[in-house]
Amino acid sequence: WVWLVDAPTVTYATFLGVGQFRLEQGTAKGRPFVYAVSERLPKADQNAALAWLRGTPAAVEKLERYLGPYPFSGIGGFVADVRFYWGGLEVAMQPVYNKRGVGSESLLFHELAHMWLGDTVTLTEWNDIFNNEALASYAAWRFRRKGHRGAYLRIPLEIEADWVARRQLATAVRDDLAERIAS
Repeated sequence: WVWLVDAPTVTYATFLGVGQFRLEQGTAKGRPFVYAVSERLPKADQNAALAWLRGTPAAVEKLERYLGPYPFSGIGGFVADVRFYWGGLEVAMQPVYNKRGVGSESLLFHELAHMWLGDTVTLTEWNDIFNNEALASYAAWRFRRKGHRGAYLRIPLEIEADWVARRQLATAVRDDLAERIAS
């Protein structure tokens, strides 16, 4: 299976996945799509992931009403059986989702909003990542269903706690190395 991005995109929004994947391909709302789910996931999880990814065309259509025409020709989604430290990754045309985030409407909208906000413009420096993330987070908040306030925050808390612990460890190691080099 090969998925090509046919529009200009930033290099950090590209991805290579290697493995066995259950695929669904076709056309939805006039756009080609590919949904890929790791075959290493249990069958029930594969089914849940594909059912959730099928919401992509409707989510893109809803986002277009506020953000303008979708900037790519195709849509998709990728769920791997890998332990990520984040909920999703804004890969151009085909976001990569953490298997623990499957079912989160806010995560779906957040990653898809990056197609407009972050996948077509390169950051000057990584400190500017706030612009991409803040706008995508706003889109996720803006488009979630009523009665789901806070759902976006509940799903990645475990992921965030793990990330924070690793970041603290990395900072401690960096500071220790800096001290050793300085002395």
